[in-house]
Amino acid sequence: MQNPPPPPPSDLPPPPPPPGVLAPPAYAPPPALGGLGYNPGIPYAGFWIRFAAVIIDSVIVFVVTLVVEIVLAIVIGLLARATGAALDVSQGGPLTLLTYLVSFTISIGYFVYYWGMGSTRGMRFFRLAVVDAQTGLPIGFGRAAMRYLGYVVSVLPCYIGLIWAAFDPKKPGWHDKLAHSVVVQG
Repeated sequence: MQNPPPPPPSDLPPPPPPPGVLAPPAYAPPPALGGLGYNPGIPYAGFWIRFAAVIIDSVIVFVVTLVVEIVLAIVIGLLARATGAALDVSQGGPLTLLTYLVSFTISIGYFVYYWGMGSTRGMRFFRLAVVDAQTGLPIGFGRAAMRYLGYVVSVLPCYIGLIWAAFDPKKPGWHDKLAHSVVVQG
């Protein structure tokens, strides 16, 4: 009786697909940082680099808000002139409230969109990313909105919720804890 031939080595690449069949894509998603519980090998982003990223993001949001509000002011001024209506430009008047609403909406939109996708423009400059604390994947828009709400809450008691990141081993602020996210550097 003859022994069967040994199986081929498993480190060889798979054979090409038969003619007429599409090959699987060469792109593979990056591996997740699975189960991020505290791990000293994972480069959690520190307080100061996150602070620098927020400064860059704040400048971006300010410039966008300024441009939108200038355009809005021109349009409102032209409409008021065309209709002959008087504008109430007093502090606390409707135009002031509109300005606050526009500013807040742009800020929410910017941070929720970019955190949901993984990182803001300022964070990208420093190669930071907001990821799920368990899987290492982007947190999505719902949790990014929750993170923004936590960010506002973290700022209210004299920024203590943000400063918290300087003292915790995984570097999360209160907003990260609320959204079950961490900021990693890579």
